[in-house]
Amino acid sequence: MCHKFGAWMKEELRKERNLPQKARFAFLWLAALLLALPSPTRAQQDTQTQAPSGKGSSSANETSQSDSLPNQPVVTSLETGQALNGKGGPLPAGRVYALWSLGHLSLLSVSTFYVYDSNLEFTPQPKAANALAIQGLFLYSIGSERTALDLQYRPYVLVYRGTAQTDLAASAIDLHTYHYLSPSWLLDLNDRFQYAPAQPRLIDPTIRPDFSTGNISRDPFLFTGQTTLTNTAFVKVSYSDESNTLTFRAQDQYVEAWNPPSSTKSTKTATSAPTLSQQENTGGVGISWSRQIDPDKLFGVGYVYDRQLIGGNANQFQYHSLMLNYSQRIRPSLQMLLSGGPSWQVPEHGATSKKFVGSAVLLKSFHASSLALSYARNYDYIGVISGGYYTRYDGIYTQSLGRRWEFSVGAGYGQQGFNKLSQFDAREEWVRGSYLLGEKLSAFLSFTNIATQGGTYPYATGNLLLAGVRWAYQRDAM
Repeated sequence: MCHKFGAWMKEELRKERNLPQKARFAFLWLAALLLALPSPTRAQQDTQTQAPSGKGSSSANETSQSDSLPNQPVVTSLETGQALNGKGGPLPAGRVYALWSLGHLSLLSVSTFYVYDSNLEFTPQPKAANALAIQGLFLYSIGSERTALDLQYRPYVLVYRGTAQTDLAASAIDLHTYHYLSPSWLLDLNDRFQYAPAQPRLIDPTIRPDFSTGNISRDPFLFTGQTTLTNTAFVKVSYSDESNTLTFRAQDQYVEAWNPPSSTKSTKTATSAPTLSQQENTGGVGISWSRQIDPDKLFGVGYVYDRQLIGGNANQFQYHSLMLNYSQRIRPSLQMLLSGGPSWQVPEHGATSKKFVGSAVLLKSFHASSLALSYARNYDYIGVISGGYYTRYDGIYTQSLGRRWEFSVGAGYGQQGFNKLSQFDAREEWVRGSYLLGEKLSAFLSFTNIATQGGTYPYATGNLLLAGVRWAYQRDAM
């Protein structure tokens, strides 16, 4: 069985001749992971033991069991940024609203749409293109309240200029697993891999807030017309009691960007394009402590050390950051999250520089609308490889009209610092409307404008128009 499956995977890899070599390993990674997972029968038995259906168990027992495992991780959707498992815990089959399920494998959503891009390769000489796309989100989840593994996979197929581009090697893969070493000690691991061809981000906004948990996901958005491969991993070990949480963590982010073949073959484009291939690797460790002052207030402090390599060992930097964290739910519909402190950048050659890093988030819910505002300053990857600090601002407003109509408008603006080069600036604005046709089907229309300039990148701008339908339950997962 394993031999046949491996042979099939190798054959599929040979068919993907158009994908970069480093993107193909995702197929083998996914195959090895699925083969290593416990059988569905064992997983279902574990789930039934740890999470009884309510018959023969009282609510007091459920509350006691939940309290004995504090600070349970939350699984966030790759597509919407919303929590898939509410208060944390595993996601066995039947716990999410899926379009289709087979054991612990679920199809959460499918979108198919028409794309018009006024600047497909995002160069100073725009070339418009029309395309058709289909995109889905799969979830494989097993485990119990004590140990769980959740795997999300989001492929898509894009057909333009008469050819089909299939990103089965990984439009995005997210692996999240955790294990309670004891009721107070938690081991938490997460790895997110993404292969993004040199086309727009399609239907994703720059930020995705979750008003139920207060979490916010910021996506890279400084689009430059390059193919990118990113892998972000972290490991956390945390100790929690009734009011305090102590966390030790290690993190690593690898980014590679290169010009697509269609661009490098063009003489005009090659003269204005940046370096053909760039790499960035940032990894380090950190420690943090937080205290729950009351149910609506949390305070914490932390320290992070990172080492950054750009272009192999061509440029090396060390970062030391001290952070103060504070969050408060001012009222049931208004939440504020603040984080900030000094950060020192120590280059291998040159003088040490000091900057202020941090973030600020304001989440507000109204009767039929919501507003999210975000500010962030840091040195992780947001769209270009530079070896400097960035500053970004994001906002999104959503308004519902009745039970079927929903409109959203948003914007993102970023400034990325470069070493000995001009600052890179980028902006993005979008507007989107959707109409609910049924419990699982909605139609949508969106328009996005993007513009960038600075560093080694010339000025470029483009417009993106999308129209399509989406199949997914319109209710929260829990």
